[in-house]
Amino acid sequence: MLAVRNAGGWVLALVALSLFGLLLMRGLSGEDVASHEEQAAAGMVMTKNSRDTASEFSAAFEAISAQHVPVVVTIHSFPFIGASAGRRENLLSRSARERSALTDGGSRLGCGVLVSNDGYILTNRHVLRANFAAGDSLVVLLNKGRRFTGLVVGSDSLTNLAVIKISAKGLLYAKFGDSDRLRPGQWVVAVGKTGSATPAITAGLINAKGSSKVMLPHHDDLIQIGARIGDDHAGGALVDLDGDLVGINTTFFADLNGGAAIPGNLARRVMQSLIKDGKVTRGYIGVASQDLDPALAKALHLSSTLGVLLVDITPNSPAERAGLRRGDVMLQFAGAVIDNVKTLENVVAAQTPGTQVQAVVWRDGVKIAYDITPEEMASAKTAAPTVMAPVKPASGKLGINVQNLAGEMARHGVLVSQIESNSPAAHILSAGDIIHEINRKTINSARDYRAALQTLNTGETALLLVSRGEKKFFAGVEVR
Repeated sequence: MLAVRNAGGWVLALVALSLFGLLLMRGLSGEDVASHEEQAAAGMVMTKNSRDTASEFSAAFEAISAQHVPVVVTIHSFPFIGASAGRRENLLSRSARERSALTDGGSRLGCGVLVSNDGYILTNRHVLRANFAAGDSLVVLLNKGRRFTGLVVGSDSLTNLAVIKISAKGLLYAKFGDSDRLRPGQWVVAVGKTGSATPAITAGLINAKGSSKVMLPHHDDLIQIGARIGDDHAGGALVDLDGDLVGINTTFFADLNGGAAIPGNLARRVMQSLIKDGKVTRGYIGVASQDLDPALAKALHLSSTLGVLLVDITPNSPAERAGLRRGDVMLQFAGAVIDNVKTLENVVAAQTPGTQVQAVVWRDGVKIAYDITPEEMASAKTAAPTVMAPVKPASGKLGINVQNLAGEMARHGVLVSQIESNSPAAHILSAGDIIHEINRKTINSARDYRAALQTLNTGETALLLVSRGEKKFFAGVEVR
């Protein structure tokens, strides 16, 4: 649609910066400023080609803005939220002028993007706040003041997306591009609307590419942009220079620098699920896992760090019923190679609940295949599985002082009371951690701990099962 040379903007910036620097140096040295001839000789005067490139670059942004301002809508609440059907009908029966008066003022919630000609709108779930559920009504204000009553189709808390439907035909709408093809350094434009429905437009470079293959998104699954995305942009359109919709702007993750958007491919899949089923269905098997590192791989007698280590198995979960155990290394799931925790989470979440798949694990030097039937992830299970950061190898002696646990915790491990500064565990464990196992042997007391140490050989990497608060993880600690 729009063919643009991205270098044009940088040409202008470099020319301006170079000229400013020369003028500043001349001023500081007391010399006359560079003449026009000197500037031309130094390549500091904008040529016709440079002006043409800059004009083409500017025209691209103008065209994108003109194309997408009409498809970004503003969403307003009724003056009473959660009202009965009768009261809603009473409001809707009023004249357009009365409804306009009632829905103006502080009723604006945020932006949305028309993504079909028959009135489907994508927005952020947090834009609707906690007051709206599927079937609730709100007001949608289109470009040039056209008002519609919108119904909430559904929302998804994990992706911070929601879908709204208005009854209309032949609408202008944003066409999805392929967000998987985005690259860091690529220009994008964020389009939103202010409280007065004035367009809010900003442009920036992609700092980090978002993943569209996730159903349990983390911060690094978002498209991160080197431009501020404020409340006026939230729920609006992120567009590439071809004029395609590649993301839905979000301000939900406030700890990210710059701006962020939910990848368009992910938004489209979530929208399709919400329209079809009213919810997004994700698979669940009930495991907590961690990535492997060289020390853990050595302790487990593995030749590589491929796979993820299962730290805990939820009682009566699909994983337990299938026969999986703590300490298994998941190598494959549903035909997909599992190279890290994130891959396992996403592959599991993408499964259809009730459909049997195969899991391949490494246990005690043997590959074993299990049939497992994922369940639907319930609301109580929406948090991503516990993930501990990979443990780094350390040097020095084991050097861990422990003591028995007291009260109800007695005989459930030993408490780490002190770690010597030159211990290999000094950068892995902390005082207050609880050690439950050493090389798969249960540790119930300090006596068990000392007996386990007797079996360790210099140069060996011991496998420790540790808990820290409510989190459990494995640690590989070298014996010196």
